[in-house]
Amino acid sequence: MSSVYKQGETYVLRLGVGRARQVRRLGDLTRDGAKTVAHHVAQIERSRKAAVSLPAATATWLDEITDDLHAKLAALGLVAPRGRPENGGIPTTIGRLWDDFFARRPDLKKWTLSNLEQTKLRCIEFFKLKPVAAITQGDAKDFRRWLVDKKYSPATVAGFVNKTRQLLNDAIDHGLLSSNPFRKVGGGSQVNEERRFYVSREAIERVIDKAPNDEWKLLIALGRYGGLRIPSEVVGLKIGDIDLERGRITIASPKTEKQGKSKRVIPLWPELRPLIEAVIKKASPDQARLLPFILPGYNPHTQFVRLIERAGLNPWPKVWQNLRSTRETELLKDFPIHVVCGWIGNTERIARRHYLQITEADFDQAIGSKGGLQRAAKSAAISSSEYAQLAQAETKEPRFPAENAVNAVPQGSSFAQDRI
Repeated sequence: MSSVYKQGETYVLRLGVGRARQVRRLGDLTRDGAKTVAHHVAQIERSRKAAVSLPAATATWLDEITDDLHAKLAALGLVAPRGRPENGGIPTTIGRLWDDFFARRPDLKKWTLSNLEQTKLRCIEFFKLKPVAAITQGDAKDFRRWLVDKKYSPATVAGFVNKTRQLLNDAIDHGLLSSNPFRKVGGGSQVNEERRFYVSREAIERVIDKAPNDEWKLLIALGRYGGLRIPSEVVGLKIGDIDLERGRITIASPKTEKQGKSKRVIPLWPELRPLIEAVIKKASPDQARLLPFILPGYNPHTQFVRLIERAGLNPWPKVWQNLRSTRETELLKDFPIHVVCGWIGNTERIARRHYLQITEADFDQAIGSKGGLQRAAKSAAISSSEYAQLAQAETKEPRFPAENAVNAVPQGSSFAQDRI
């Protein structure tokens, strides 16, 4: 609670106790003036605690006080700065802070915005109408413990905490806050090892066989053998991006364009060539996009899950991202990491933290299992030898015998689903 007391020749307004105490000198006030400040500050605190509107008399008083006194109340988190009249004198809550952030960031991608919206909902659920300026480091730690009690995974908890910290740092940059209560609150790792999954060639071929048409077969193959982000990197993929003669595909990447990497070129892998040729052959003369059924905003997640189940498998934890992860792990058996990261479109740091996996074949090789060597040899034969020789001659890179880790999920086991 607040208190107003005289110190020397001036009156002082204090909020909180102990380390959380905040003090502002009110300047030259009469005794009655100090009592008026104490009364209205108490009204503001009561209204905030009860999450109700301010009494009319207090709202009027806030409108009439000097800018200097109002600024001192704002610095204590009791009211919003007068520079933001749209708040009507009501303190800025964390929900309002998120809304202001979104209004300034129309450039956010759809999936980034969706993830941030989830964090906003958790913040509002916990902090409710508490003014942002009044949130303490203890509140921030309580927020993290609350998320853990809600049974969110460690990676999800880390994501919520880290994104909230970033929001408050943004508020500091814009002069809305002076300190970040989340500064020393550790979010933890956002890597969830339990959701990594190696999708074997045997498993994905079973799913491709269940695809309803050539376009869907190619979409799945682009995820597993091309390592593309689905659907964002398929929406803009054009027929003109396919160089059949040189064996190249140019991929436009919305996710990395802000880092100056709007495009990357990947090999036209032998697993993709016949599927791409079949789709191009059926395309109309005026068709520009390779897969026109993938429209902006369309999410192929649900249909892909159905196809996995029709193949007699249980969906792996992250149905599309696990394909990219598998492909990057597979390619690193035969190519340097900087080359693979260039093709997949991520950094070595991200690859090591979120993508690379230990496969069953790694264990087989380590213990000298003949079965493991046979599986590796068998999967190497899946690719066209003629095409691989051509690709080797063009790129001066060694031929890669893609490994087949046999870990398809049988019906009956269960894994959490992930929204892509």
